[in-house]
Amino acid sequence: MFDDRFAGWPLDEPAVLQSLDGWLRPAGRCLRIVGLDFEAIAGSHPKFARWRRDWTHRIEVWRPADGLLAPGLRLLRVGTVLALRLDAPDWRLQLITDSVRVAAMHEECADFLQRCESAWPATTLGL
Repeated sequence: MFDDRFAGWPLDEPAVLQSLDGWLRPAGRCLRIVGLDFEAIAGSHPKFARWRRDWTHRIEVWRPADGLLAPGLRLLRVGTVLALRLDAPDWRLQLITDSVRVAAMHEECADFLQRCESAWPATTLGL
């Protein structure tokens, strides 16, 4: 999942959390979240933030080291299907199933992840 603040994403919806829960259950699956402002995400999606703590062993959260999300990377990719978010307010999506295009976007995402750093720890340790 790639977006700057995930504003408007239905991450707190019970059906979404249940679906993510079921999707993560099989061994070897990992949810990668790339964003900019995780404090905003925790504030606007508190149920998702709590749910994420239970799955922190299967969820990777990343932030671009330079603080800039690539313009074309507002997407959700699951296997060989990619939903590319075209505009924020209207939630227009382009569904891509062509394996060549999905593979190209996967490579673009992988390249972008090389310029990211770990973010949004599940717990904060302090003295």
